[in-house]
Amino acid sequence: MIQALISKIVILAILGGAQKFLRPSSLLRFSKVIFFISVIGIFALSAYWSFWQYKIWDSSEFTQAFLPPHRGIGYFMSYVFTNFFFNNLIALGMAVLAIIFAGILNKRFEEKFFWPAEPWILGTAVLLIGHPWLWIYFIGFFGTYLLVTIIRSLFGLRDRVSPYYFWIP
Repeated sequence: MIQALISKIVILAILGGAQKFLRPSSLLRFSKVIFFISVIGIFALSAYWSFWQYKIWDSSEFTQAFLPPHRGIGYFMSYVFTNFFFNNLIALGMAVLAIIFAGILNKRFEEKFFWPAEPWILGTAVLLIGHPWLWIYFIGFFGTYLLVTIIRSLFGLRDRVSPYYFWIP
């Protein structure tokens, strides 16, 4: 599990650095690639853990009772899905919904809410944070964004605050 956490932190750090230093046109392509690499990486890691779970259970006479021929393969597949894939699938679904919703919202209001790469950055952040932590992420993001907007309005600054640098932290 620690390798997943380290991988996610490294990907988010790379994406945050790219967000800071790349031009917006290059960032759009880069953020799409990072999103798809993240999807492949997360599910490859889940498959890797599933393989090793099978190997661990196969190594002991006691735990071999959970594997075929003592039990159907459905038990093992259910265990693996529940423990390694389910939360990632929920996070992927939420990430895709976030990308679609942000894209629709942006097109509907003539791209005044987000830069072109922002929906992909948001989707990658949601995917890598994962379920159930993504709910805390959304609450933290919108709370921070609201707080910054309120503080700026208290100081008389009326221009819109861009969430561009809020997605990754």
